[in-house]
Amino acid sequence: MRLFTMRLILVSTICFGFLFFGEKPVYTAETVAIDIFGEIYNVYAIPGTGKYKGWEQLKGFKGEELLAVYFNHDTTGEFVHTSYKSEYIGKYDFTKKISWVDGLGLVHVGTLGEMFGICTFNSNSIPKLEKEFGHIYDEWFELNTINYANYVEKYLVGVGRIKPVVSPIDMYAAKAEDMKIPLTEEEKIRESLKPIIEKSISDYNEIIIKSVDYYTDEWVSESNIKFFGLSCVSSVDKANTWEIYKNFIKIHEIKFSSDALKKAQNEVVLVDDVRVQISNRHLNLNVFDLISLGLIDSEMYMYIPDNKSFSNDAIRLYLEENYPNANPKDYFLE
Repeated sequence: MRLFTMRLILVSTICFGFLFFGEKPVYTAETVAIDIFGEIYNVYAIPGTGKYKGWEQLKGFKGEELLAVYFNHDTTGEFVHTSYKSEYIGKYDFTKKISWVDGLGLVHVGTLGEMFGICTFNSNSIPKLEKEFGHIYDEWFELNTINYANYVEKYLVGVGRIKPVVSPIDMYAAKAEDMKIPLTEEEKIRESLKPIIEKSISDYNEIIIKSVDYYTDEWVSESNIKFFGLSCVSSVDKANTWEIYKNFIKIHEIKFSSDALKKAQNEVVLVDDVRVQISNRHLNLNVFDLISLGLIDSEMYMYIPDNKSFSNDAIRLYLEENYPNANPKDYFLE
C-alpha cells in the first residue's frame, strides 16, 4: 500500500525573504480575494494581541476556526522577511499524552496527534482511536492540510506589500508580451495546464491519505489475505492445491497442474478463475479476480494508480474538453 504519515504542527515558524524596493509598506486591513486550487477566499489581516502584539493575524482563510495564523512582515533591512507562527485553537487536545497498543501488540507512547500519524500505517487503528478519543480524525486531517504560508504570501502580494515570485516561464511569457511576441499554441496549452497539474497532485495526496482504511495493491499474498477476513493454506490432502477459507469454511480452491505450477514460478497464470503467481515460494492472488468471484468485498478495496498516471488522466480530460485537436501524450508528465 502507498501510505503517508502527516505530523501535527501546533506551533511553527517559517521565514521567507523577498527583495524589497521602495518605501516601507503601511499596515492595511484591506480584504484580498485569493485563489487556492480554484476556490476563492477573502482574506484580510488584523493586529495581533497579547503575546502576538506587533504581529498581524490572518483571517478569512479555510480552516481559521482550527488554526490561528500570525505573521510578521519585517521591512527594516534591504530584504523583506516574513515570519509565520500558527496555533491550534480547535476543541481537541492533540498534545494529550496517551499510550496505544497497535495491531502488532507494540506499545506506543506520545501525544494524540503523534498517535494518529503512527496509526496511519495501520488502517485498523484509526477506528479504535476515534472510538476511544472521539471523532477527531477528520479535524486532525484538515488541520494538517492548511498551507497557511501560502495564504499569507498571496495576501501580501494582493495588497502590494511584496512582489510575486515570477517563474522563468512566467518571466518569458511577460517578456514575450512586452515584445509583442505571441505565445505559441503549445506554450498557451502548457500555461493553462499548470493549475490542472497542481490540483491533480493535491487531489492525489488526499486520496492516498484517505486510502488507509482500504487494501490498495493489485496482488495479495496468502499471508496478507487475512486483511479480508480470509485464510489461504496449502491443502493437506491434495497435491499442488491451495484452499481459501472464510470463518473456517472452504469457499474456493486453486488446484495447479504440474505444468501450471512450474509456469507460475516465472509468470502469471490463470488457475480456477484466479490469476496467480508464485514468488519466493509464496502464492500471490489477483485481487480483481477474487472480487469478481465474490470471495472478497469490493468495498474493502481501493484502486490507486501511480501519481503520474493520475495527473496524466487529468491532463487528458482537460485537453479533450478544451483543446480537442491537441495530442495529450505531448503534454503528459514523464
